[in-house]
Amino acid sequence: MGKTLVVLANSPSFLNGSQFFGLIDLMIPNEKQKQKTEEASHPDISVQLSARQLQKYTGLFSVKEQPHLQLRSTLLNDTLSITQLWDEVSFQLVPTSKNTFFRKGFPIIRFVFNEETGAPIVHERIAVWHTEKVDQHQTKPDLSNYVGEYYSEEVGVRYTINIENKQLVVFRNKKKIKTLVPVSNDVFGNHVQGYQFIRNKGKVSGFLIQDRRIRNLQFTKTKR
Repeated sequence: MGKTLVVLANSPSFLNGSQFFGLIDLMIPNEKQKQKTEEASHPDISVQLSARQLQKYTGLFSVKEQPHLQLRSTLLNDTLSITQLWDEVSFQLVPTSKNTFFRKGFPIIRFVFNEETGAPIVHERIAVWHTEKVDQHQTKPDLSNYVGEYYSEEVGVRYTINIENKQLVVFRNKKKIKTLVPVSNDVFGNHVQGYQFIRNKGKVSGFLIQDRRIRNLQFTKTKR
């Protein structure tokens, strides 16, 4: 019989912390042994890479199919560090080869960088993320383009998007449920959930919701 883990937390950073991973270990005992095996295979290894070798792995990267999730890789004192822009969690990477690293403190989480493009494949405990290198988004969006009512036939839900304090805010049944932050062109995020807006003949006609469990849940604009 399959097992389902439902976590209700008021802090987005909980999903990246040791307590969350501990819950996974309780649900999937083999994961605990898998991590111990992984840790044993990386006792205190640390391949020395030059700043020149590490530099090609720096930049801004977007997770494919989840463009609201972006990672920034930076180099400081010959150490590669990652910042998850959706929750501002930062951590160092420890190299095990010229293009493979693990997250310091969590050796089961691996980053395998493409030596040509510099983009990493991120092997998380519950997912594998393919990324691509992107440019920093500079344009300030006209938020009024996104204001309106949206409906999803798939789930029978209606959202209203308005502007409050110069930010996009999502309402359901007149209750504010999310504040959206611009990530890139027509892409907004709220921690691990993203809103990718769709245009028809230049005008916003709907959006797709993406997160860890949902891909391309479509909402159609019904009223401005």
